[in-house]
Amino acid sequence: MEIQKEDGAPTPDVDPTTLHSTPEALAKDDSLSLQRRRALLEQWALDARARARATSENMDGGPEPMLDRVLRALGHVRERQ
Repeated sequence: MEIQKEDGAPTPDVDPTTLHSTPEALAKDDSLSLQRRRALLEQWALDARARARATSENMDGGPEPMLDRVLRALGHVRERQ
């Protein structure tokens, strides 16, 4: 299955959390190209958005939402391109 990135290009359906436990670590992984990091973070953002929608009724003011962290890491990768 392919997922659409924000720019409309397809990216493989890969779980980025199998590569890194945090979006910040993925953004800093110089063993991956900037394009690959961006694609993986965009996938992570799609996943986080889906989870946020699914749990929106249970907002508890807990730790910072993962989507915010992923989008911030994605912004850092985009700045480097």
